[in-house]
Amino acid sequence: LDLERATALLGVACYVAASLLAGGLLIWTPSRGVRAARVLLAVGATLLAAVLIGGWVRAAAIPVFNRFDAMTCYALALSGAYLLMGASCHARGIACLLIPAATVILLSGVSAGEGGAGEPAPVQGPWLVLHVVTAFAAYGVFTVASISAAAYLIQDSNLKHKRFGLIWERLPSLEALDQNMSRLVGVAFLLLTCSI
Repeated sequence: LDLERATALLGVACYVAASLLAGGLLIWTPSRGVRAARVLLAVGATLLAAVLIGGWVRAAAIPVFNRFDAMTCYALALSGAYLLMGASCHARGIACLLIPAATVILLSGVSAGEGGAGEPAPVQGPWLVLHVVTAFAAYGVFTVASISAAAYLIQDSNLKHKRFGLIWERLPSLEALDQNMSRLVGVAFLLLTCSI
């Protein structure tokens, strides 16, 4: 259990470091910073996933029935959606908004600690696993879409007020954000349909 707690703390530390680095992307050169933030995010997500899988194996129940596990699963789904989007789409600039949001979600679960394990569902099986995984994946993709929408509103405001500064340069174009949002919402609805 001490190794599990240390692994969880190291994963949270990776998220916090990635969040600080992502916040600095508005000031520093983004190419190296984005890669470093993604690597830290991936390492933190891997460590936290290992903690959840260890808890799953130890308790023989899906680890989403307390606040720590649920918020960690949500942060992992959000991080996974962003990392997949970053690998396949034009996701430049979203890191400065998304990684801090994932860190806040994770920290809200960590503040609950591991107390209050919650009652596991009476039925544990592959259908429940499929339901939980697809639901969290849908929530993560929906959150990435909403953060893209926030970036769209920021860019639109910058364009209307003719503020073409550093934030304008760092965030994606309105067209790229619009395309990303429509694709992400379509994928999220598909995942949510599978979950239901």
